[in-house]
Amino acid sequence: MKKTTIFLSIFFIVACKVKKTKEIQQELIESKEYHDIIFGKKIADPYRFMENDKDTRILKWYKEQSLYTDAVLAKINNREKLIGKLKKIEGKNKGDKLFKVKVTKNDQYFYLKDTKEGIAKRLFYKKGIKEKEELLCSLEDIQKLGIEGNIINYFQPSPNGTKVVLSTTKEGKELSNMIILDVSSKKKLPQIIGNCSPSSLGGVNWLPNDTGFFYMHVFNADRNAKDFLLDTSCVLYKLGEDPLKLKTIISKKNNPSLAIKREDFPIAHMVGKDFLFAGIFTVRDFVDYYYAPISELSKEKITWKPLYKKEDKVKSFYVAKNDVYLLSAKNASNFRILKGNINKVCKGRLEVIIPEDSLEVITTMKITKNGLFFVKNKNGVIARVYHKDLKRNGEVTKIKMPLSGDISLKSNGVDSENLWMIAQGWTKNKQRYKYDAKTTQFIKENIIASEDHNGVMKNFVIKEIEVPSHDGMLVPLSIIHKEGIKLDAQNRVLLTGYGAYGYSKKPKVSDGLKLWLEEGGVYAIAHVRGGGEKGAAWYEGGYKQTKPNTWKGFIACAEYLIKENYTSAGKMFAKAGSAGGILLGRAITERPELFKAVSIRAGMLNAIRTEFGPSGLNNIAEFGSVKDSLGFISLLEMDAYQHIKKEVNYPAMLLISGLNDPRGSAWETGKFAAKMLQANSSESPVLLSVDFKGGHGFDMTKDKKYKYNTDVFSFALWQTGHPDYQLK
Repeated sequence: MKKTTIFLSIFFIVACKVKKTKEIQQELIESKEYHDIIFGKKIADPYRFMENDKDTRILKWYKEQSLYTDAVLAKINNREKLIGKLKKIEGKNKGDKLFKVKVTKNDQYFYLKDTKEGIAKRLFYKKGIKEKEELLCSLEDIQKLGIEGNIINYFQPSPNGTKVVLSTTKEGKELSNMIILDVSSKKKLPQIIGNCSPSSLGGVNWLPNDTGFFYMHVFNADRNAKDFLLDTSCVLYKLGEDPLKLKTIISKKNNPSLAIKREDFPIAHMVGKDFLFAGIFTVRDFVDYYYAPISELSKEKITWKPLYKKEDKVKSFYVAKNDVYLLSAKNASNFRILKGNINKVCKGRLEVIIPEDSLEVITTMKITKNGLFFVKNKNGVIARVYHKDLKRNGEVTKIKMPLSGDISLKSNGVDSENLWMIAQGWTKNKQRYKYDAKTTQFIKENIIASEDHNGVMKNFVIKEIEVPSHDGMLVPLSIIHKEGIKLDAQNRVLLTGYGAYGYSKKPKVSDGLKLWLEEGGVYAIAHVRGGGEKGAAWYEGGYKQTKPNTWKGFIACAEYLIKENYTSAGKMFAKAGSAGGILLGRAITERPELFKAVSIRAGMLNAIRTEFGPSGLNNIAEFGSVKDSLGFISLLEMDAYQHIKKEVNYPAMLLISGLNDPRGSAWETGKFAAKMLQANSSESPVLLSVDFKGGHGFDMTKDKKYKYNTDVFSFALWQTGHPDYQLK
């Protein structure tokens, strides 16, 4: 049976034909040949027309594919029970969940809370750790004001806790409206500030006296515009003033001598009462930084002095009076801590305070009245906290840890004694501790009585090993499973990874991990190059020209799991998203026989076209540009869409994207799905789901999270042969 519908266009012909899966029809789409010539190389792109997100025919096809996908997934036995299991997993927590806890310098606590009853996150605060909790703002309160949004995605209290900025967003767009609340009266100030995205673009940085704040203004907030996220500027908003009349602190237009690019993100903030600082940020960690005396703030235009350059590989810094402490990877891939006078840092006149460790990476540092605290991490999964008394130039001491998975530190700065540690592991829920200087230990801190601090998954085994990649480099691999499993090649394995931006896949408990383990599966995380697990060199080993190391390391981990009889290719499921689309897209196009099924969300799957989509120019710093010959070669190698071959048995696929995604394009996933449907010679399904009211995957409502997890895990269990999750 075959039906054909033909659409005529000046540039292409679209033809639809039908595949049948369990009596459900799936329409395919194909186009007339199209190609580019790039540096003399002919690049076929038969689905280029799909890059028009406003083409009603393409949107219709997306809708049809999404309905088809929903219909197929609905036929999986016990699918609805998975939602119940997910809710039960959440219900096992003893209390409510807290998010993004922030403490002011006068010890007021602000936090978002998600209740067991399913109420959307609401903003609460306490005047002190032992004081009564008070509701400050709910989503309903904001909506009554006529402000759009279906989730509170960001907040930032002022230093003295008198005001708090919060932002809302809807349908995954991330672009926000900010409002300001007076904490004592709980009333909203009249101003509403638009064209911003504080959750992802620099946040809000308050003045010390609570009278205003710096934030990044987005010149054009339309993701479909060519200048989307270009020419951003850091501005100062003073409370009570017209939000349309903002003082520009730093921008490309205002500061031509700083060589700011259109795609850069200038962000300014204050440290203490003496200096202003500004960084010219990109998607990479290492940036150019500048400073100016606070007196410059009163001038029409600030004169910025260089603090350090991106070549100095500084990840973070602290200022104590005129001294600057820097966490730097220059000449130290695993980072070291340096110190210098603020006027001499740019000249390289620095003293080594903490030397590089050849085996562990210094991931973060904080300075308080009690000295320097820093975290060392091995392979991104085993962390420890250390202390050095700066006043006495004391020895470095290791602080006893309650667990050693992922550790982050929070503080109120150099003038406060406050220091918190947030710790979590693969099977241990996030827990919060406060440092006690008298005992030199971290003491567990419960912010609310019902908060769950004892969530530990019992009877599970965690293995942290290293696997040789194609070139002999050892790739860390985390493996989690129930006690007593047999290594008989019959286990269902979920393998995931990322490998970009220097981001590390850190230990954490997720609902998906819990669900997969409770269904008897093995969960594995490949810490591939391109991430930051082994320091700056590890990141640069999977970056631009060296990017193939990312997916080749992932392939090596899959091969190891099969060789060691954890699983077989018929029971291997892989999952990734965003820039992890390069990792997984190239793994399945290079070694399709290793995987039974995969799921990719908002994947970067058409790398040579990424820079022409939303945020495309912003990502050139990480991936390169096709306008550069070396960049083109690297991007072509990363491009999974360009590596699809006809008549190949590819694994089953569940491809997910959001039409409102501000970080990437739904058409990358759409083009990949369209080409894969035509090329795939196996009987395995290729399913596409496009959320017309969704984005990159952040800021999802609880209901959308349930649907996403249910879709992915029912698909994975079905494809890897779980007897309880086969088609009806």
